[in-house]
Amino acid sequence: MSPDYLAVRNLAVGRGRQISSADVDNARRVCVLGATVKKQVFGEREDVLGRDVRIQGIPYVAIGLMSEKDQSSTYDGWDHEKVLVPFTSIRRDFPPTPEAQTLGRLDSIIYQPVSVDFWRQARREVTRVLGRLHNFDPEDDGAARVLDYMEIAELFDRVFDASEVFLSMVSLVTLTLGGMGVMNTMMMSVAERTNEVGLKKALGATSRRILTDFFLEGSLLALLSGFAGLLLVWIFISLVNLLPRTAFFSGLPVDWKNLLAVIAALGMVAVLSALPPAWRAANLTPVEALREER
Repeated sequence: MSPDYLAVRNLAVGRGRQISSADVDNARRVCVLGATVKKQVFGEREDVLGRDVRIQGIPYVAIGLMSEKDQSSTYDGWDHEKVLVPFTSIRRDFPPTPEAQTLGRLDSIIYQPVSVDFWRQARREVTRVLGRLHNFDPEDDGAARVLDYMEIAELFDRVFDASEVFLSMVSLVTLTLGGMGVMNTMMMSVAERTNEVGLKKALGATSRRILTDFFLEGSLLALLSGFAGLLLVWIFISLVNLLPRTAFFSGLPVDWKNLLAVIAALGMVAVLSALPPAWRAANLTPVEALREER
């Protein structure tokens, strides 16, 4: 291993230190143990650093222990099952045989862009250089297999974005149906209280006052039911986040921007559902209202 490879792979050390350039330059017999290897060799002992680990009879000093980690994928083995040593030491102590290594042949190339924003440009540059060296078209995806995790991450982002749009449409339909339910309830309330509206108007209540009363009543009904739903969702999210979670599921996050958008949509539904019945009640004349049978 070299420090450049370790930096690209982001192999973190929990205790001790990682392999340095001096270790590589001097071909030192040092090693960094993965979590599983440490348990297999030393069990539950904690005084591991500085002890010898024999690799085919040759002692290597343990200078670091890798942190335990959960991996979703791998292309050269699980990190917790590895023993990291300077590649110069391995080349000296265990010279490669012709069957194991052919001069000029590479199994894989690992590279890292200077920034996540330039991952496409870095990929084009790598394939362009390989195409020039090995005489193939850099635009031919089948000529050189490239496993790009940024491309996979973008695919997942698109899937999640599509799911978010779908759930937003479902939420919009649910809010619309809820608003229609509130509007129908208030329409029934106006029909049942027609005599009350007529009596209020006969005693001097203005159409604006009637409109305001029914509008506030409908809005309050919609807002209370909506906030009750938000409270139930909040309780459900809190209970889910209290459960034991795997490494790749961080729980159900609450985005305050989305929450504010939901509250704004809820307020709009409340206004739109309360306005028609309030308008109907305000437009009743006292004579028509009092003439209605109870």
